[in-house]
Amino acid sequence: MRGTPGAAKTLLLDDAYAIAEQVVGTSGISAEQSPAAQNIRVNGITLESIPVIGTTADFPNVRDYAVAEGRYFSTDEDDRKAKLVVLGAGIATDCSAQKVPSDKPSPWTRPNSQ
Repeated sequence: MRGTPGAAKTLLLDDAYAIAEQVVGTSGISAEQSPAAQNIRVNGITLESIPVIGTTADFPNVRDYAVAEGRYFSTDEDDRKAKLVVLGAGIATDCSAQKVPSDKPSPWTRPNSQ
């Protein structure tokens, strides 16, 4: 754990990997990061204040989440820092209203990143 005495402690991803190597029966690890809500754009339409969670490839297994359609990103994609998005059910519903194809590269961007 890293941090300043008296401040919040931070478990780094390397720390989690080290724990997983040392603890018998660990079947996966997942790191999560939740920045402030983001404004995102799809096909020229901006959605405001969308919660975003950054995770690692083991997230659906560790959290016992099923992917309803498509797939989650792989460890290889995670290691390469591939720019990918996995949509939650609410955003997926909004996305289907915008006719966003799921077999194409993601059209989602942060508006100020273009």
